[in-house]
Order: sequence, then structure tokens, then C-alpha cells
Amino acid sequence: MAYSGTYFIVGEASRIQVLSQDFEYIASLPPQKSELLPGTGLVATENYIYTSCRRGSEYRVCPRSAEPPFQEEGPFLQSIGITSPPMDGIAFGATPNGSRVVVAFVGLPYLLIFNDSHEHIHTLRLAGAPVTAHAGNYTMSRPGVPGTDLRISILRVHVLNDEFLAVPIRDIWHFIRIGSNGRFDHVGAARIMESEESDARPVMAMSQALLYGDHMFVYASDVPHLLRNPFPY
Repeated sequence: MAYSGTYFIVGEASRIQVLSQDFEYIASLPPQKSELLPGTGLVATENYIYTSCRRGSEYRVCPRSAEPPFQEEGPFLQSIGITSPPMDGIAFGATPNGSRVVVAFVGLPYLLIFNDSHEHIHTLRLAGAPVTAHAGNYTMSRPGVPGTDLRISILRVHVLNDEFLAVPIRDIWHFIRIGSNGRFDHVGAARIMESEESDARPVMAMSQALLYGDHMFVYASDVPHLLRNPFPY
């Protein structure tokens, strides 16, 4: 489920439902026949509903208006066509105000930043702990040879609010501040642990995150409770 500030957007296998703030039915939209999970296949902002495009299509992100009649608009983020090993899947998010859309190809160390007109404006390259900003257009035809140190696993992009991103890579969560001047600063990294016990397992990337006050709440499918972690950034 995603929230646009006006509507709740609920992704199902056979449809996308739009509900009011009182959870009254507004509309039913055709699905993209893809994974509709927060951070991977369904995102909403004040102006757009984003879904991942159908597999095999030329583009990967399909927007539509977040207001009736929920008109589809032109897709963006061209597919890179690398399917063996699979790198063409995406994880993405968007700031609630709609000013930035952040997309990652699974298996590649890049965060691609788009503006509210869906124009590519910035690229972040993630290499271990540091995050280095790389401006300019991206060329994704075949960036690096599969099996080299370029391959990492970005399975979720958590846009916590208009100011912060959380990007889990393996068992390390990286926190990035979105600056008003177009800068993206790596402000910290941490392991999110299942509990404080010495034998606790780190929470991996397959999870959901919510920032509320000065804490980040994390849900993972293999953990039987919500985790609350200080967010000092």
C-alpha cells in the first residue's frame, strides 16, 4: 500500500485499487503484472503513482497521474537488457513531495536520480561504505562485467521522507541526505539487528522502513515484531 497524501493506493495481483482517506473505493486501475511491493513495484507521491513496467518492456518505470482519471504518462528509465545474470530488475522510491524519484537496478551499484519531470539529473555510485556523487548522463548498456566488484545487491530503496534515503546493501544500511542544493551526502551506515542479544542476526535488505520522529521502524518478513532504531541524522 502506498499513500499519495490524498489517496491510498493498494497493489494487488489483478488490479490497483485507489481508496480515499476514509478507505472508501475511488477507482480500480489495471496492474502492470509485476511485483507491487513498497520500494520495488509501487510508489505514490503528491502527483504520480509509479509502478514497475511489465517485464520485457523497453522501459522500467511507468507513471500515471495521482488524480482522477489517473491517466498513464510516458515511461522512463530505459531497460539495460541484462538478464543473465539478472540485473534488469529495479528497486525504487520517490520523495513524498514528488521532487525526486530514486531508482536502482538490482545487481548494479548505482542510484539514478530523476526530477519531477522524470529527467535524469544525477547518479550516485555506491561502493562499500562511502557514497560518491557522479553527475552527468548515465550509460547503462553494459556497465561492468558481471561477476566483478561492480555487482552488489540493492533489493530495496527506502525513501524515508523528503530529506533522507535508506539503502540496505547486504547487511549494512546506508543513510543518504537529499540536500536542497542538489547534493546527496552519505551521513552514516549501520547494521539493523533483530535484537540486542549477542547472537542476533542482522536484518537483511528484504524489509520495509518508516521514519517517525527520531526513530526508524523496520519490518522484515522473518522477524516477528517491528524494530525501533535511533535515527540521529
